[in-house]
Amino acid sequence: MAHWIRWIIVTPVVMLVLGSVMTSCGSNNGCFGSIDTFGNFVTGVCPGPTGTPGYALESINICEIFATPSPTGIPSPTPTSKHPKPTPTATETACTASTPAAVTTTTINGILRFEAQGVFSKKNSAPSYLDITNSPNTFWGSSPAGIVVNPSLGNGGVYQGQATGCTCISASSTSIQSLEYAIQVNPTTDCPPCPTPTATPTATATPAIRGSAAMDYVMPTAEATVTSPTALWTYQSEAPAAGPITAGTHGEAYFITTAAILHAIDSHGRRIFDRPAGGTQVAVAPDGTIIVPGTTDWLYGLTPRGIPRWKLEIGSSGVPLAADDAGAYVSADQNLISVSANGRINWSIPAAAASAGAIIPGGVAVASEGGAVSAYSTTGTMLWSFSPDGGFTGELVASGSSVYCGSRSGALYAIDSDTGARDWSVAGSGLPVAGPVVDTLGQIYFGAGALYAVDSAGAPRWIAKAYPPWAGDLAVDGAGDIFVAAADGTITKIGANGTAGWSSHSAGKVTSLAASSTGAIFVASSDGRVSALK
Repeated sequence: MAHWIRWIIVTPVVMLVLGSVMTSCGSNNGCFGSIDTFGNFVTGVCPGPTGTPGYALESINICEIFATPSPTGIPSPTPTSKHPKPTPTATETACTASTPAAVTTTTINGILRFEAQGVFSKKNSAPSYLDITNSPNTFWGSSPAGIVVNPSLGNGGVYQGQATGCTCISASSTSIQSLEYAIQVNPTTDCPPCPTPTATPTATATPAIRGSAAMDYVMPTAEATVTSPTALWTYQSEAPAAGPITAGTHGEAYFITTAAILHAIDSHGRRIFDRPAGGTQVAVAPDGTIIVPGTTDWLYGLTPRGIPRWKLEIGSSGVPLAADDAGAYVSADQNLISVSANGRINWSIPAAAASAGAIIPGGVAVASEGGAVSAYSTTGTMLWSFSPDGGFTGELVASGSSVYCGSRSGALYAIDSDTGARDWSVAGSGLPVAGPVVDTLGQIYFGAGALYAVDSAGAPRWIAKAYPPWAGDLAVDGAGDIFVAAADGTITKIGANGTAGWSSHSAGKVTSLAASSTGAIFVASSDGRVSALK
C-alpha cells in the first residue's frame, strides 16, 4: 500500500515539473524538451518556438528598434532560486514591422537593432505575438555576405556595418522565414528593395575565371533567388557533439556527444532514439544500418530505429571508418577490421590507427592523422600506400577514380584509387584544416588559409581569402553550394562559382558541418545544439 501511495504523490509532482520545463521549449529560456506522439517526455526535442498553447508559428515580423532595447534572451538565475522558470508572455498586438520596400541606412561600425516577433495562429482565435529574437531556434542572416556583421549567439537582431554595399537581412525559424529587409552601408548608389522569399531553386554550375576570386557584393534584384538562411529545426542535446555529424540515407542526423550518447534525429528534427556509445563517430551503410562503437569492446550494427541487428566484440578504441553494402571497415587496437553486413569478422590485419576512410572500387582507402593513406582490397590485401608531405590531415574523400586528401604541408592531393600514384597536388596558403569535399560535378573544395576550389584535373577555379574555414567546418550540398564556418562561428554559403551568398552567426561556435541528402546543412554548436539550415 505504501508503494502505491508513494507513486500517487510522486507522479503529479513529476508531471508538474515536466509541464513547467516544457513551457520554456522554444522560448527565450532555451529548449529542454517536449512530449512526443507516444506521450513520452523527450529531452532536447524542440523544433520551434511556441506561443500561447495550441498556437502554431505562422509568420515572423521584423521590426526595427530605434532605442536601446531591454535585455532579452535567457534570464540569469536569481540568488533565491536555483531553477527559475520564467515564461514568456505573448503580447496582443503586432510590432510595427519594417517595410520591405524601405532601405535602412547605417555606416561602417554603425549599429542597427531589430526585433523578431513570431505571429502565432490558432483556428477561430485571434493571433498571438511573441518576441523570438533570441530563441535558440531563431537564425538571423544576411545576403550577400560581407556587408554587415551578423548577430552573435544571444544577441539576435543586432547588425553592424562592415563594408560599403547593400545587403538583405532576415530571421527564420522552423521553415518560416521573415521578409527580407535592405540595409545600405555607406553606399555610393541607392540600394534596391530585397526580393520576396521564393522556393529554393536547384543551382546550376556556372563558369568561373580560373585562378581568380569571384566575390562580388551585388544586391539581389527582384528576380534573384538568393535568400538568407532558413532554419528548419533545432535540437538541443545534453552535451556538445564530440565529433562529426553523420548524415543518414533519408535525411537523418547521427552524432555522439561528449557525454557518450549517440543521438539519432529524423529529417524534421525529431528524436528517433538515443543510447550510450563510445568513440566520436559513426558510419552508415546504404541500407541504413548504423555502425557505432559501444562504451566497452563491442561494436554494434543498429537499425534506423536504434534496434541492434548484431553486436561484435572487436576491442577498444573502435572507429567506424566507412561502410558499403557488403559491410563496414573499422579501426580498433592497431588493427583494420572488415565486418560483414551480418556482423561477422571477415578479416583483421595489423594497421596504424586510422581516423578516416572512404570506399573505393574493390576495397577501402584509410588514413591516419599525420601518417599515410593506404588502400586495401575486400580480402584484406594492401593495394598501395601513399605518404603526403608532412602526413595526412583533414578528410579523406573518394570520387570517380581518385582519392582526395589534405596534408600537413598545406597541400591537397589527388591519388589514383587503383595504383596509389599521385595524379596532382595543389598548394594552399596554410595548414589544410577543412575538407576536402567534392560536389556532384567533381569540383573539389578545401580550406588551407583560404577556401579553394579546383576542378577534377587540379586546375584552380577560384580562391576565397575572406572565408577561411575552421577545422572540419566545410560541407557541400547536392546543388553545389558550399557552406563554410569560420573560427568566429560565422557560417557562409558560397555558390559553386565562388560568389558569396548568405551568412549567419546565430549558431554560436560551430564544431561540425555536414550535408543532408534532403539538401539541408546540419550545424553542430559548442552549446549542444544541432540545427538544420537551408
